Amino acid sequence: MKVMKRTIIYAGTLVAALMIGACELKDELKNDSTGSGSAQITGAMGYLDLGVVVDATQNSIVTGRATTVVNTVDPSNFPIEITGTDSNGKDFAKIIEKYELLVGQTVELPVGTYKVVAHSPGNLEKVMTSPYYYGAASGLSIAQNVTNTAEVTCKMKNTAIKVVYDPTFVNTFSDWTISLTDGNGMILTYTEANMNPPVQYISVEEEKITSILMNITATVAETGATISQSSSLTKPAESEIKEWVGSDQLNIQLKPTDTPSGYVTSITVNLQVQFDETVIEDEIPVEVEENTGDDTGETGGGSGTGTDTTAPTLSGDYLGGNELVYKGGEMPAVNVLMTVPGGIAHVYVKGASTNTDMQEALNGMNLTSYADLVNCTNEDLKTLFTMPEENATSYVFSLGTMSSLLAMYPGTHQFDVWVVDKNGKEAKDTLKITIK
Repeated sequence: MKVMKRTIIYAGTLVAALMIGACELKDELKNDSTGSGSAQITGAMGYLDLGVVVDATQNSIVTGRATTVVNTVDPSNFPIEITGTDSNGKDFAKIIEKYELLVGQTVELPVGTYKVVAHSPGNLEKVMTSPYYYGAASGLSIAQNVTNTAEVTCKMKNTAIKVVYDPTFVNTFSDWTISLTDGNGMILTYTEANMNPPVQYISVEEEKITSILMNITATVAETGATISQSSSLTKPAESEIKEWVGSDQLNIQLKPTDTPSGYVTSITVNLQVQFDETVIEDEIPVEVEENTGDDTGETGGGSGTGTDTTAPTLSGDYLGGNELVYKGGEMPAVNVLMTVPGGIAHVYVKGASTNTDMQEALNGMNLTSYADLVNCTNEDLKTLFTMPEENATSYVFSLGTMSSLLAMYPGTHQFDVWVVDKNGKEAKDTLKITIK
C-alpha cells in the first residue's frame, strides 16, 4: 500500500514581532566574526532576510494501522549558524541563539557567500526520545546594500521507530524481549514491562546502515514454549536509497502467526516503512531459531499433511477423529506413536472432560493447560505417563494408568497431544474417548 502525503509548516511569519528594543536588537544582528557582537567588520555590507521552514511530511507517526499522530514543530528556538567568506576572502562565522530573534528583522553581513544552518536545540544523539531537525542553505550571495531573501527547510535528521503489539500478541505471550540493533552501537530493547512503547529516534545515516537486525524471544503463555526468531529490516525495493536515513520511519507491528492448527509457532512481523512521501507495508521474512516452524509437520489420524519427510508424524488408532467409545469390559490400549527424525524437543499434553469430577481431577494434575512431558517435574504426571527423552527420535505416548481412571467417569474425555522437534517442526492431534 502506498500513501502520498505532504504537509509543510511555515513558521517564519507566524511569530509576532518581539518586544525588544529596536536599537538593542539591531546591535545583536550586526555582523561579527565571533558571534558575540564585539568584533565589527567594516567594508561593503548587505542584508539577509531569513525564513526557517519545518517540513512536517515526516512528522506523522503511524502508531497503528489506522491511527496517526501528527506533530507540529515550531522552529522559534532553533539556533542559526551562518558561515562563509567575505569579498576579501576572510572567513566569517556567526551564531544567532534563536530563530525568533530574526523574525521581522534582517541580518547585516559583509558582501560575500554564505551557508546558513538551522537545527533543533542541542546535539544529534545516537538514540533520542524526540526528533531532531536539521536544515541548511548554501551558496547564499550577499551584495552591497541589497537584501537577499533565503529560506532554510529543516527535516528530521534521525530515523523514527515505533513497535506496536497486536492485541493477540499480548494475549498469547506471557513475556518477551525484543532487540533492534544496527550492528554499530545502536541497540533498542522492548519487553512486556511496557505494552505501549514510545517512538524512538535513532541516528544511523552517517554509518550508511542498510539493515537493522530484530531479535525476538517470547514465551507462549499457554504452553510455556519459547519462540526465538530473527528478522532483517531493510528498505522496500521501491526506495531508491537503500540506506536508512533521516526522516525514514519504521512502524513494526507484531502478532502471532496464524496456523491451521491454532498452535503458536512463530511471530509475524509486519513492517510499515515511510520514506520520502511514500508509505509501504510488507510482511518481513523471519529466521526461526528454536521452537518455531512452518507447520509442515502437522498430522492428523496418523498421516502427515506436509511434504517434509523430516517433520514429526503421529500415528494411532484413535487419532484424526477416530473416537474410542467404551461400553464396558477391557479398556483398549490407547497409544500414539510419535516419530521425530529431528529429535524431540517438547511433548505437550492437555486434557478436558465433560465429566465434572474428571475435569476437577485433570485440573488437580495441571493437565487442563499444556504440560510439557520432556524433563517433567510433576510427580503426578510421571506416575501416569511414561516420560519421553529429549533428543529421542521416537516416543510412544500411552494413556496407560489414565485409561483405567477414565473408565470410572462416564462422559467424553479429550487429550490434545503435540510434539515439537529440535528444528521447531511439529505435529499435533487429538484423542477422544467416550465412556458410556
